[in-house]
This record gives sequence, C-alpha cells and structure tokens, in this order.
Amino acid sequence: MSLQNTYTANTILSAGSDAQKTDHVCKAVLKSRWVLANILKGVIPEYADTPVHEIAETYIEPDQIELYLPVNGFPEQIQGLDKEDTAYLQTTVYYDVRLRALLPNRTKTQVYLYIDVEAQNAARESRLGYPLEKRAIYYMSRMISNQLQTVSRDTNYNVIQKVYSIWICMGDDIPKNMQQSITGFTIAKKDIYRKIDIPKKNYDLMSAVFIRLGHGETEEHLLGMLQTIFTDNAPPEERLKKLETEYGIPRTKEFNEEVSKMCTYSQFMLDRGEKEGLEKGLKTGLETGKYKTYYDLISDGTLTLKQAAEKCSLSPDEFQKKLIELKITEA
Repeated sequence: MSLQNTYTANTILSAGSDAQKTDHVCKAVLKSRWVLANILKGVIPEYADTPVHEIAETYIEPDQIELYLPVNGFPEQIQGLDKEDTAYLQTTVYYDVRLRALLPNRTKTQVYLYIDVEAQNAARESRLGYPLEKRAIYYMSRMISNQLQTVSRDTNYNVIQKVYSIWICMGDDIPKNMQQSITGFTIAKKDIYRKIDIPKKNYDLMSAVFIRLGHGETEEHLLGMLQTIFTDNAPPEERLKKLETEYGIPRTKEFNEEVSKMCTYSQFMLDRGEKEGLEKGLKTGLETGKYKTYYDLISDGTLTLKQAAEKCSLSPDEFQKKLIELKITEA
C-alpha cells in the first residue's frame, strides 16, 4: 500500500469517473517542479538563460506552502495557487496547474510571473465547439483581474504581474501538419501613425503558448520530454531512465511513483477498454459494433487513433475511411 500513500494515488482514488482519474494522474505528474522547470525554460523567454535546476530550486515558488500542504503532501508538489477561480454568478473554472514563479531579473515593479499550465486532450475546434486560443485568453484575463482586489480611482495598476497560459495538447485530434509544434501569442505594439517608444514591460503582460505533441522522435528538447511523459508507450522504468539521463529530471520517490501510477493506470484502461470492446464485438457479431467500440475508446481518450487502427490491422487513414464507410462518422 506504499504507493497509495502519495498525493497522486489519493487524488486518483477520490476521483469519480475514469476520465476524472486519468485527468488527476496526468496533473499529478505535471505538477513536478522539475517538469515545470523544463516547461518554463522551454517556452518562457524570461527563463531562457537560466539552468533548469536553478528554475526548479530557486524560482518556482511553492506559494504559502506551509499553509496549504496536504496532510500527506510532498515538497515536490507546487501548492497554493493550484486552485479554482470563481467569478460572481459565473461557472467555476478550474486551472490544471497554476503557480507563481520569481523572475530571475526582478525589478521594483515586476517580481513574479503567474503561470497556468493546462493538459489538453481535445484541441480541434470542431470537437471543442470553440477555438482553444479564446479559452486561453479568458484564463489569462482572469489571472490578470485576480491580481487586483478592488478597482477604484486609487487602484495601483503597477501591481499587475505578467501572466502565461501554457497549453499542452496531447490528443490525436491534432492535425498531422500541426503535431510536434510550439506556437506563442503575446501582446505587441504596433505603430499606426508615427513611431513612439513605449516600454515593453508596460504592455507585454499576457502570453499564451500552445505545445502540440505528436509521435516519433523530435530534436526539440521540450517536446521530447513531454512526449516521453505523456505519449510514449514505453514501460515506466524506461521512461524514468530517459527522463533522468536525457532531460535531467531527478528520480525522486514522489516523481517515480507518479509516473509509474500514470503508466500503470493508462495500461489498465487500455487493457480494460480492449477487453470490453472485444466482448461487445463478439456479442453483437457485427463489424460495426467492433469499430464503434474502438471509436468510443478514442473519443474518451482510452486509445489513440494509431492504437485503435493497429488493433484492426489498418493504417490510421484506412481506419478513418472504415468509420466513414460504416457510417460511424461523417466524411
């Protein structure tokens, strides 16, 4: 029962549905200071020249950690700002991982960065019903407004610190030409009539970053690390060794357990989903039943498109054509 004494295991056990459990396991791994340090160095310019170990040990701040640590919490967990944002008469919005990090080159007014890191399984607008970029803008706007307790004539807007919203897209609905890519959006000055010098720090206060994972080798350091964690099919021990030797992530007890739990639970879901799918297919005796089951497993994140296609001895393109042929999906 030692593995179940971790924060990760407890959140998994307390979650209701399978989808919730998968989500909790993913976030537990993502909350490692060393994983976050690699993300910050990879996509936030303010940390580009700072060593990963320094970001993890010095600049990622466990805000109010003494007050908000769980009873069985660990130092490797970022605490304090990983909470919910409730707006008056609005639906509660949950951030996956939200933290406050010190800036390496701090000034009198710019001391911190507020950072939101989201693990996103669905990325395509047709599946979500809205562009993910707009959701990121909303999240950043809330992080800005939350820094001001009240707004009045005497409000000091100098207290506003820059915010980042980082989205790790790992689902199979990412178009092939967009996989293994990183895109950033920020506020930039445009001189419409006459060039005027305005300090960048006055307006460069919101940046969104979209990291789109894929499959296969990549030379991009951050993509390689995240794919090793989230989309690699290798056993836990192999993944952990690679994360340590190639990406410098210490094999702490907490991180080992979280990655192992994620891999074990993912494999359990895969095996159970395959078993249920085969049983359903045998029971109905229909080809449509078989493909519909695999389609449902893809939709809820249990299988990837590639994995489902391999189960049917087809390529991903052939599998999609088969779904259309059986009228399970539309062209």
